[in-house]
Amino acid sequence: MKRALLLTVSSILLVGVAYSQWQTPWQCVYSTWDDRPPAGSGPGHQTPSVAVVSEDNFVALVNNPMPLKGLTTPYDNINAYDDSSRLNFLVGYRGARDSASGKLPGQYVYGKYGTSELSGFFTKWYSGFDEVYLWRAWQAAGKPGDDYIYVANADPDNNILVFRLGADSVETTDYRMKTGPDKIFAIDVDYNGYVYVVTERATPNTSKELKVFRGFNAPNTSWATTHDDQPIATIDLPDGIYRGVAVNGPGTLVFVSSYNLRKIFKFVGSPATGYQPAVNFDFHLTAADSIPGTFHVDSATQWAGWDSAGLLGMCYDAEHNLLYATSAFWLGYGRPPTPHNGTEWSNHYSKIWMLNPNTGAVIDTIDEAFWNYMQSGYIGWTNQTGHSGYYASTYDVDEDEKGNIYSQSMYGWTIQKWHYNGTLPVIPITGVPEQTSEAVPSSFALSQNYPNPFNPTTTVEFSVPVATHVTLTVTDLLGRELQRVVDGTMKPGRYRVGIEGSALPSGVYFYTLKAGDFSMTKKMIILR
Repeated sequence: MKRALLLTVSSILLVGVAYSQWQTPWQCVYSTWDDRPPAGSGPGHQTPSVAVVSEDNFVALVNNPMPLKGLTTPYDNINAYDDSSRLNFLVGYRGARDSASGKLPGQYVYGKYGTSELSGFFTKWYSGFDEVYLWRAWQAAGKPGDDYIYVANADPDNNILVFRLGADSVETTDYRMKTGPDKIFAIDVDYNGYVYVVTERATPNTSKELKVFRGFNAPNTSWATTHDDQPIATIDLPDGIYRGVAVNGPGTLVFVSSYNLRKIFKFVGSPATGYQPAVNFDFHLTAADSIPGTFHVDSATQWAGWDSAGLLGMCYDAEHNLLYATSAFWLGYGRPPTPHNGTEWSNHYSKIWMLNPNTGAVIDTIDEAFWNYMQSGYIGWTNQTGHSGYYASTYDVDEDEKGNIYSQSMYGWTIQKWHYNGTLPVIPITGVPEQTSEAVPSSFALSQNYPNPFNPTTTVEFSVPVATHVTLTVTDLLGRELQRVVDGTMKPGRYRVGIEGSALPSGVYFYTLKAGDFSMTKKMIILR
């Protein structure tokens, strides 16, 4: 049984959660019961990730950190810095209409540990005589439009393991892919089936920390045979600790979250052409995203302290072009009070950020810790309502086809479904060139933007006759560069790209296309 954490109103105010009312259209539709009647509808143990395949159909990735009572696996001697006794379980849900429904039969029993509860359950991926334990996995992802679940596993080959959410169980498949010697942590899948994985750490001695693999339905892949494809694209990340990756539908936008750097990196391109860093995107946590007085970073290890929130799992709503990111205190539950603040716990803070994928601007925020308190009067384990989790520890988020999002509570052992009571905004994508024709134009060209005047976005078309490095910039009347919309090597063809003007005041601006010796400038007007 988990410990209850009883908090007074004064302690809530101390951590800065002092709101007079809920200030967002987001509402929690249901939260799976933990051990309250009807018992067994929750995942059953620590839950770091949720993977959604469609509305109310999802899989919880469950983490069992307890000693395994004599059970050994081939992996006991790897990743020595981590707990060597972590096994994982996949708990499936079909038609989860409320807090008590949807969990598939024969799933993991609440709070059980040891070998007797492991038999018959999906503690391992297998295909014939080939088997791989689910081992120290922290994140899973669902592919839009089908029932497949992808797990970033930390076995010796750091496999991507593929499962399927069946009608009455989570099923193993024939598909897995070895990713290399570096421990993978984050995972996502685009609409074409390409799989994106990110390693846990980037250091001066590592490279290609993000890898993109063709999906198992692509021709001439080895997902079901030797499992040793080379990645089709890679990205080198700055030194840091990484906890999340999200991609848009076609895989032209890739977002990676760093826990200790407390920011999101954005890349534009495609698996076929490669990726370049985006220059106009900025989202990072601030000093407000910590318990006051307890901010700490260990400079020796570059690891953010438990009492400093970092960015974790993410997802991308491709129907509305919305980026969601979570922030919380990583593995912060149960930490003794720190010397400089004797009252605070990590469960006072967990947020889901709703972001503009063009700029990183915050559109809305779900404060899960405050929601839990508002619903039950506590942030701890008591007074579960069916519409809130507890022990706020939001490490991951996923979305369904209707714009609902799903979160989890690592230490509350629950899954939450959130619904937006209103009309979700649809964000036009800007800053990503779309090739409209592969016919080779006879010369460079730059069109007049349309619409013009505009508010807040406009479109520019241009032509590139030879493969070359291309930039498209926006400047003000004084010639100061305000945006770098395009900056990368482009193959011959005709293109169009959106320009985001929401951060600029009304007025006259200029946009300039440069490629080799070619340069052309045109005027555009923002009119509020």
